[in-house]
Amino acid sequence: MPLSPLRPHAALERFRFDELDSTNAFAGRWLRMATGASEAVILSRAQTAGRGQHGREWSTEAGRDLAWSYARRFGSAVDELDLVALNMMWAAAVLEVVERHVEGEIGLKWPNDVYVRTPTTGWRKLGGLLIEAHWRGTGCVGVVLGVGLNLRSNRSNSPWPAVSVHELGSKQLDAEAWGHELEVAVRRAWFEPADRERYRKRLLFRGEPRDFEVNGQRLRGAFLDALDDGRGRFVWADGVADHEQGSVRWCWDQG
Repeated sequence: MPLSPLRPHAALERFRFDELDSTNAFAGRWLRMATGASEAVILSRAQTAGRGQHGREWSTEAGRDLAWSYARRFGSAVDELDLVALNMMWAAAVLEVVERHVEGEIGLKWPNDVYVRTPTTGWRKLGGLLIEAHWRGTGCVGVVLGVGLNLRSNRSNSPWPAVSVHELGSKQLDAEAWGHELEVAVRRAWFEPADRERYRKRLLFRGEPRDFEVNGQRLRGAFLDALDDGRGRFVWADGVADHEQGSVRWCWDQG
């Protein structure tokens, strides 16, 4: 970081939909088919097949929540560690946008769930990130950042502790405005030097004993840190171990 610059005069394409299967899925299709542009921003008022971590559905209420993705095509080979650093910078950039509009403590449950805590709510899930690298053979041809945020939906009956921006009293409820701020923030992060501590200081629940599911087995342990290679470090009864993203699921809130 910073990674390879944009091609001179490379276009940024913007797409707006009333309904879409998934902004990340569309972004992946765009990466495979686009020829003239290096970047794309996709926003939809509703998703019919939104995706979250571990293959779970990402729930949004039509016209009331944010479903937004940013896609970036690469013009040259990208090192895998640079991708991890970029993921960290993008996550920090998204959290900083949220912090401008939501009161309370904002943080990230590794690897990518956005949480907020206020004196009256405790910790609640506000949204999430889904970062997907796209490969052709052994080379990464591009990456997609998806952001889902609960804006104006009612989350009081959610199956796990969740909350929306509206329920937290924020006045910024317009999805287009959120999308614009996210676009500026993530594009800026592309050119900034990697600052992993900017990301790590926002990681939540480090060192706190909790239940996890690891490759189908329920274990008691604690999340310790996010490593520079993208793995998470955990401590278990038999010692410390490092795990790939997606191999560990937090069980305490099902989020």
